[in-house]
Amino acid sequence: MKEPKIEEGTLLIVDDEPEVARVLERSLRKNSFQGSIILAHDSDKALSIVKTKKPEVAIIDLSLDLNEGASSGLNLIDKIKDLDESIRILVLTSHSQKEYGLEALKKGALSFLNKPGDPNLLIALINDGFRSSKLLRSHKNLTNSLHLNGDIFGLKTRSPSMQEVIESLSFAVQNNQPVLITGETGTGKGVLARSIHKYSNRNKKNFVRYQSSFTSNDLVASELFGHKKGSFTGAQEDRIGLIKEADEGTLFIDEIDSIPKETQVTLLEVLQEKNFRKVGSNKLEKSDFRLISALNKNPKELIKKDIIRQDFFHRIAHITIDLPALRNRAEDIEILADDFFQFILARERLPLRGIESKALKKLQNYNWPGNIRELQSTIEKACHLSTFRGHDKILESDIHLDTDKTNSNNNEESISFRNKIKAYEEELATKALIETEGNQTKAATLLGVDRIVLRRILERIKDK
Repeated sequence: MKEPKIEEGTLLIVDDEPEVARVLERSLRKNSFQGSIILAHDSDKALSIVKTKKPEVAIIDLSLDLNEGASSGLNLIDKIKDLDESIRILVLTSHSQKEYGLEALKKGALSFLNKPGDPNLLIALINDGFRSSKLLRSHKNLTNSLHLNGDIFGLKTRSPSMQEVIESLSFAVQNNQPVLITGETGTGKGVLARSIHKYSNRNKKNFVRYQSSFTSNDLVASELFGHKKGSFTGAQEDRIGLIKEADEGTLFIDEIDSIPKETQVTLLEVLQEKNFRKVGSNKLEKSDFRLISALNKNPKELIKKDIIRQDFFHRIAHITIDLPALRNRAEDIEILADDFFQFILARERLPLRGIESKALKKLQNYNWPGNIRELQSTIEKACHLSTFRGHDKILESDIHLDTDKTNSNNNEESISFRNKIKAYEEELATKALIETEGNQTKAATLLGVDRIVLRRILERIKDK
């Protein structure tokens, strides 16, 4: 029987008997090993190779020093693990005592084999070691790409509450399992889904986003699976569905609880079999897509209310990522606000230099019911208002926020009816100016008021 081919990588063989090491090397070469093999005959040389060549797998003998016996090899395992935990270690030795094997495994060795070792078993273990080491190193490299400003996978964060998200994201980009992202509206579930696609091995293919606006099973099925001409009223031509568009790429379904239960049953089968039929067709088609879903409600409650089928939920949620609300990651408000600020400045070419500390403090003290989406909108409005008022920075007075619900009752008692009307006029005028890019004539027309009226409102804003 032909022995399996060893995957490419760098293998370190450590044995105090040079000829024994060379025999093992020749055996591996006969089994089509294409990678690099490096031999070492003592611990010092082995550690030097680990530092400079970074092998994925090391095969070591326990008795590397006649005076120390098996402890010399056990000590080497410790030192290798201290240098690089991702190296997979196989012990191949003439020592048959079980206690040595147990000790080697406790120190991090994958296996303990007696010389000369079964070639097929050894090859399988080396293959597994290469795969495991590369996966660990890939994860470490992704994690180490965390910049000083907290930018990893395109996400801006300094918050401890986001570290679990980063960990789950690191895992998600390295496999093709279905992902369910949960979190309040505006927390960035769509951004996270795009990041998973961008950094995964599917990033050369389509990222297809879908949010159902229909309650009819036929219409949703048509959008997802496509349909044949004449399959239902209004189907005037053949249509390719989103599942086919996402072949070898990613299908992101936002608010997946809006998918009718009948479609959930069909989609469940598609996820299991990777094939589907267009509406009105008997032809079986294939699509190798990855599903990422999002919910802004509690999945357990949706299952309890029979909105989402339990079997469907388990199929779409192999990996779950819960995005924290912005109020629970206050450490991120500054870097997110600055990121939005820089983006708007570059896009609109506004003459602003930054956000003053009092304005930033106001942002940090707000509850953000609309989360990141509300923060982005607030910064954009503040940029335009600050420019209109002639400020060189966004000031505290340029930040307009909805009153926090916890204080709304007290605030309403102290604000007169007339002041509320003025505040609403100023908000509408500001929005109209943003939409018309500062053109007061167009803004007045948009609001349906005389230009003189608009000018009075703007003078009032400017005087604040």
